[in-house]
Amino acid sequence: AFLTYLSEKRHVAANTQKVALNSLVFLYKYVIKAELGDMGFTLATKQRQLPTVLDADEVARVIGCM
Repeated sequence: AFLTYLSEKRHVAANTQKVALNSLVFLYKYVIKAELGDMGFTLATKQRQLPTVLDADEVARVIGCM
């Protein structure tokens, strides 16, 4: 349910969901020592986006100072 929540409600990237999945697998395998079984969750499909650090005007000003 948590992995589906991340995908459908939080709209996280696929890699973020994979980190959560790996954490759950580790928890069940090494801490709880129980079988995880079939989880049947919805895969995240959000694509990776590059962060906007500088807008076009700021880039022009930086280049103008060079």
